Amino acid sequence: MGLFDWFENKKAQFWRDETARTLFDADQRFSAEIKKKIANNVLSRILFFLKEINNLLPKEKNNLIYKRVDEIAKERRQNINEQQYNNPKWAEVAMTESYFNMYSGHFGKKLAKEAVMVIYWCRSQLTDKEINALVKKSGLSEDKIFGEL
Repeated sequence: MGLFDWFENKKAQFWRDETARTLFDADQRFSAEIKKKIANNVLSRILFFLKEINNLLPKEKNNLIYKRVDEIAKERRQNINEQQYNNPKWAEVAMTESYFNMYSGHFGKKLAKEAVMVIYWCRSQLTDKEINALVKKSGLSEDKIFGEL
């Protein structure tokens, strides 16, 4: 642990831990077929989000990011019930919400860079052909998706 890790926001640690728990939980609860569907939907949503904010000015980008964070948080709350952890839709929305919150930069640059953990989980569930189709459909370059912020 580095010196600056001591000063990290508690919310940043929450999102890191919550995201890791959600990804691990999905790995344990769902069949390969369901994980593939979740991964496809999550990655599609992330790519649409990245395309939406691509080439925006910083203020416009931040405003749109916060709008999307609010929307996905509402969607997750709508999917909360006694079955939530066993509900693939809840897992999909929770992963997407984690990505959006981490990527937002609101909880620090370090956490924003770690948002790719959601993308990597999705990639691990899909074939190269499926990933390439989603990337092509998005119109974004791979470095915009899988590389630096």
